[in-house]
Amino acid sequence: MPAGTTKNFGTPNTPVRRRVRLHDQPTGRLLRETWSDAVTGAYQFTALRAGTFYVAGFDHTGLYGGVIETDIVLPTPAP
Repeated sequence: MPAGTTKNFGTPNTPVRRRVRLHDQPTGRLLRETWSDAVTGAYQFTALRAGTFYVAGFDHTGLYGGVIETDIVLPTPAP
C-alpha cells in the first residue's frame, strides 16, 4: 500500500502535516486524498486495486513547492 512520511526539507528534516494526493499514474486521475499526521508526518492509502500510482504532496503554507513520488507499483490489491 502506498505510504510515506512528509517532512520539511533541511536540518533537521522535521515531520509535518501536509495534504497528500494519490493518483492513477497511467491516467492521472485523482483516487484519494488525505492529510499526513501532524506529529509523525505519516500517511497511507488502503483498499486499492493493483496498479501503478503516483503521490503528490503539497505545502499549504506556501513555504515549499510540491513533491511527487512516481512509479509506485502495487502488484496485488491493498487491504
